[in-house]
Amino acid sequence: MQQLYRQVLLDAAAHPRHAVALAHPQATVAAKNPTCGDTLTLALTTDGQRVTGISAQAAGCTISRASASMMTTVVADAPLTTVHQLSAAFQAMVVDGQPAPRSLGDAAALASVHDFPARVKCALLAWTTLDAALRQLPGAKGDDKDATDEEHQE
Repeated sequence: MQQLYRQVLLDAAAHPRHAVALAHPQATVAAKNPTCGDTLTLALTTDGQRVTGISAQAAGCTISRASASMMTTVVADAPLTTVHQLSAAFQAMVVDGQPAPRSLGDAAALASVHDFPARVKCALLAWTTLDAALRQLPGAKGDDKDATDEEHQE
């Protein structure tokens, strides 16, 4: 099983999904993990109810790139209420060691990151950046259109 998870991670990092920039995103957040230098630019569009477009352009370690790719796959076309739940579940899994729900799909392969505290921020970068992008959407609670790169660093 460990070997399978390793292959899933390596594939997601080497062949990122949803890595093409969106033409007219409603929210864009650039983030950086200053601890190790991972960077991510996440762009998002919705129809007000569900994600209609997502792009994550990631650079950095394998865990960070894989997490970004997996996150975009899991949330693409998902209802916004589900996206919030998925993000919370992923963060609880990696930070608190909570069991991975099936709804996380391949992102559940990152559950073992919990056992390596130095890598937790690498896995979380995409998901915390997603949360920041959701807050930028029109009508979102905590709408923060003037967010800067520094405000979303991990």
